[in-house]
Amino acid sequence: QHTGCGVLRKTVFTPESKWGPMSFMRLTHEALRDIMPQLVAAVSDGKGTRASCRRLVNLWAEFDLIHDVHATHEDGIIFPAAARYFPGVADVFTADHEKGHAEMGKISKMMKELDRENPPAAILTQLKPLIEDLCKDFEAHLLGEEAHIQPIIRKYLPLAVHKEVVRRVFKETEAEKMFKYIPAVLNHLPHAIQRQRFVRTWLWAMPESAQHVGLMVALGVSPVVWYELVHDIPDIQPRGTAAWTRYF
Repeated sequence: QHTGCGVLRKTVFTPESKWGPMSFMRLTHEALRDIMPQLVAAVSDGKGTRASCRRLVNLWAEFDLIHDVHATHEDGIIFPAAARYFPGVADVFTADHEKGHAEMGKISKMMKELDRENPPAAILTQLKPLIEDLCKDFEAHLLGEEAHIQPIIRKYLPLAVHKEVVRRVFKETEAEKMFKYIPAVLNHLPHAIQRQRFVRTWLWAMPESAQHVGLMVALGVSPVVWYELVHDIPDIQPRGTAAWTRYF
C-alpha cells in the first residue's frame, strides 16, 4: 500500500516527512484546507435559504476559531522558537496574520448580518469574492509556512524543545478555546491516521494529560470518531467513563 501511494505521488525514493510533537501545526493546516473549499462552495451555491446561510455561518465560525487559535500559537510561541535559530524568518508570516485578522474581521461582521432572521439579499453577493480571495491567499500562506518554517522545526529544534513548545501552547491557551479547537481540527481531518497523529502529538509532549486531552476530544467529536480514536489510543479514555480502567 505504501509503495503504491509512493508511485502515485512520485515519491518512491523520497523519505516520508518526519512527524513529532509539533506536527499538530501541519495537521491544523490540513484541517483548514478541508474547510476552505467547503466555504467557497457554500457561499457560491446561490440559494440563499436559511439552511444554506446557517451552514455557511457555521463553517466560517469553525474556520475563524481554528485560524485564531493557530495564529496565536504561531505568533506567540512557535515563530519565536524558530527565530532563535533564524532571526526574522517568520516576519513575513506574522505580517500575513495581521493582514488576515483585518480581512477576517470584516467577513465576520458580514456573517453576523447573514445570521439574522431576514438577512440582506446582497450579503452573499458581497461575501463571495471576499471568501474566494481569502482562501486563495490563505493557501499561499500555508504553503509558505510549510516551506520555510516547518523544515526549521523538523531539522533544527531538538525533541525537548518540541515538547516544551507543545506544553506552552496547551498551558497558555484558554481552556475554553482548547475545548473547541482540538475537536474542530479533528472534525476536519479526513483520514483516520491524521486524527490519530493529531491526538498523539499532544500525548507525546504531555503523557500525563492524556485523559484531559481525551475529555476535550470526547465532548466535541462524533461517537464514531471517538470510538475510532479511543480504540487506537486507549490512554485518552477520561477517568470514570465506562471503558476506563485503573492501570496501577
